[in-house]
Amino acid sequence: MSACHVELVSFIEYYSQIYFNIYYWFRVVFIHLIPCSALVVLTALLVNAMRRAQDRRQLLLKQNRRSESRRLAESNWTTLMLVAVVGVFLVVELPLAVLLILMIVKNTFEIKIVEEASLEVATLFVNMVIVLSYPFNFVIYCAMSRQFRSTFQSMFCPGQ
Repeated sequence: MSACHVELVSFIEYYSQIYFNIYYWFRVVFIHLIPCSALVVLTALLVNAMRRAQDRRQLLLKQNRRSESRRLAESNWTTLMLVAVVGVFLVVELPLAVLLILMIVKNTFEIKIVEEASLEVATLFVNMVIVLSYPFNFVIYCAMSRQFRSTFQSMFCPGQ
């Protein structure tokens, strides 16, 4: 029978509760909450800018300035693609942050918030959704970017 043996440095072993609390809270705050909050704010600003650009595009169409309107529409499409990719990222990242917070509270304060089996199922589900989000981003790029499709085709189907 083979197995792994985990041994902590004596300093960390002595202060393991404090060490792991600091580590996990740091991860939740600086890896999940602050970046996700910044992404939410920036995405809201992007959506607001897209609405203003759409209004400007309508004005250009009324003034019969189609070439400028077309360039603005292409720019909006690229921005919409960015919003879609960021939205997918946030949808999968925020539940992971919530699970980490539940785990930290459970381990730190020894409070039983959620059944252990439910937490394990939720962790498996969130991890599965994260893994499934990667090909979904590929689909977003393929569906929304002609340049991405042509570059992809030239890389993997050079004869066509």
